[in-house]
Amino acid sequence: MGTGQPVHDWCQDETRLGLKTLTGKIITLRGVKPQGIVGWSRDNFYLYGVVEPLSGESFFGEFSHLDHFCFQQFLNLFSQAIGFRLNLIQMDNGSFHKSLDLKWPDNIIPIFQPPSSPELNPIERLFLITRSDGGLKPYLESLKPGDFVWNRLILLIQSD
Repeated sequence: MGTGQPVHDWCQDETRLGLKTLTGKIITLRGVKPQGIVGWSRDNFYLYGVVEPLSGESFFGEFSHLDHFCFQQFLNLFSQAIGFRLNLIQMDNGSFHKSLDLKWPDNIIPIFQPPSSPELNPIERLFLITRSDGGLKPYLESLKPGDFVWNRLILLIQSD
């Protein structure tokens, strides 16, 4: 610090997208336990993202899991993408955010928001829209990693 360079303030969050487990009903006689074939559909992925509210700049990455291994990959990719700028990243208190195995890049300083306060993080509102029934949720849940539309969506999100 003390280099005279501006400090960039980012907000980080992640959300699960993809196919959702479908439930159904089976009609049986009263007192008879329903039996049926269950086909759990668990094809999903996680979208990790950061946004800088003042400039509108953003960075997103698609990962298979919500854990410290994938979060470390996201941090490394983000650190390389932003170069040598000093960056503060505001995030929630997810256990993987505080994993002792994380190696924080030199140009990133984490700031943990108070528990149960998603209203303090603007990217939480973006992901809330994707999870709402009336928002993008039905459309986004039909997408899979590698789909043409999903790839285009990622390009649109990442473009300046």
